Order: sequence, then structure tokens, then C-alpha cells
Amino acid sequence: MEGISPNLVSVNPNYKTWNWKDLFCYWGVNVQSVIGFSLIASLYIMYDLNSFVVLLGTLLGSFFVYLFANFIISLSLIEPAG
Repeated sequence: MEGISPNLVSVNPNYKTWNWKDLFCYWGVNVQSVIGFSLIASLYIMYDLNSFVVLLGTLLGSFFVYLFANFIISLSLIEPAG
């Protein structure tokens, strides 16, 4: 944790272990984001947008959630050098 104040993080990443509860909560937050995209898509449908545009936007939004979730988890799994 070079360059990071221990006062700024709640758990030292060097000592963090991921159990099933942590992974379940992490998964739940990401599913909630996808449900939010579905809600937005339904609002767009109410305003008579092209269904292809709505489908493409939903798929693109879901892909971004997937991409950023994997990026965030990869950062937390990096082991410090040394």
C-alpha cells in the first residue's frame, strides 16, 4: 500500500479475504445496476423509441457494468510486489 494512507481505507487490501458473503453482495450490487438499466429501457419504450435502439442501449449498458465490475475486482486482487 505504498502511497496510500491507511486512514483512507476501511480494510487493508493486504489482509482482505473474499468469502461467499462478500461475493454475493458484490454480485447483488451489479444485478441492481442491470435492473436499473431495464427500468430506463422501459421508460424509453413508453416514449415510443425504436426497440432496436432500446435493446442496443440495454446490452451496451450491461456490458459496461460487466466490464467495470471485472476491472474493479481485478484491482482488489492485485498482490503487492515484494
